[in-house]
Amino acid sequence: MLVRYLSLLIAFAVAVWLPRSLLADDDGDPTGDADGPSEVEAAPADPLAADLAGPPTAAAWPGVPVGYTLTFYRGDECAPAQRIRFVPRWVRTCKSDARVSIQAAGAAPARVQTLPNVPSRLVQMPTELARQWRTCPYKPIPAFEVPGSPLVPYEDPQIGRCYLWRPLDVAAWQRIAAQVHGDRLQGAHPYLASVLRELAVRGAAQGIELYVLRSVAAMAIHRDKGGHSGKHKGKKHKVNTKHYHHAGGRYAFMHPWGQAIDLTLGWKRPAMAPDAHYRPGSAVWRGFRSLGAWADEMGVVWLGAHMRGELGHFEWHPTTWGTIDGADLSRRLALYRQGGVEKAQEALRYSPETPSPFNALRDVGPWP
Repeated sequence: MLVRYLSLLIAFAVAVWLPRSLLADDDGDPTGDADGPSEVEAAPADPLAADLAGPPTAAAWPGVPVGYTLTFYRGDECAPAQRIRFVPRWVRTCKSDARVSIQAAGAAPARVQTLPNVPSRLVQMPTELARQWRTCPYKPIPAFEVPGSPLVPYEDPQIGRCYLWRPLDVAAWQRIAAQVHGDRLQGAHPYLASVLRELAVRGAAQGIELYVLRSVAAMAIHRDKGGHSGKHKGKKHKVNTKHYHHAGGRYAFMHPWGQAIDLTLGWKRPAMAPDAHYRPGSAVWRGFRSLGAWADEMGVVWLGAHMRGELGHFEWHPTTWGTIDGADLSRRLALYRQGGVEKAQEALRYSPETPSPFNALRDVGPWP
């Protein structure tokens, strides 16, 4: 008993004597201890993402007459993306809209003039449009869609046709298209394909060798008439009558509709298992962090930021947070049977009859 009391007394004296810095509370998490693995450091400021923060790049604007002038808008002082209730998509809260006036100059680069900011017409902006220079006529403009146009069309069920000022260095893309395996973008939704081409060109300029593995996954569809309960990936779920299944499981993931792309890094020797080399500070780490930061600015989700097993998986899913189910799935499957993936993508067209929280984005011309 005496030995026990002496031991306690000695322990108390040592605790009083030791510097407080050596007695930091242990939260039970070894990853926070000095001898444990260090926390993954945040990505440094990325020049790819920084490109979107400034005025748009001047480029030739074929298809419109010399002197034609149009105002483009971009959200300014925007908060990180978040979900909002009742509208299942990611949005950003922006304090104002930055503006530029772009005037066509024939074969010469367009003239870009910065205008004063104005209050945002929408407090909560869709992520795809919040940080890109846009004009939204809510209808197709043929003059904006000629070959070589610096405008990228954008449209989804809640947002009518918009055009994003995002000139692509076509010559640079053609130089790397074979190494990138650009042919594998066939079947990808045009908007997602435009993002990946931009990623490839801008990445190559900084030594990031993007390599496309696949865009559209094979889909085996059958109709389940059982209306019974079953298991999917270890979890019980109820299978309703007339519920469709496919290769992705109970829910329709984005690959069958060309809304997801798998990629890796390296042209001569692609890293087919990049997860094994994804260490803080490594070339793979820097490459994917850069591509992920740029994709995020254009509303494309990099799953590698949340799931290590999906390091090379990039998704675009407007009007939904993730998977597709219910009436939307049935509609897409019906369209798919009519004309494949491209026909199924008609489900992403704007529906004027459907109420939308984003209709205030509509701009007034004049349109060429």
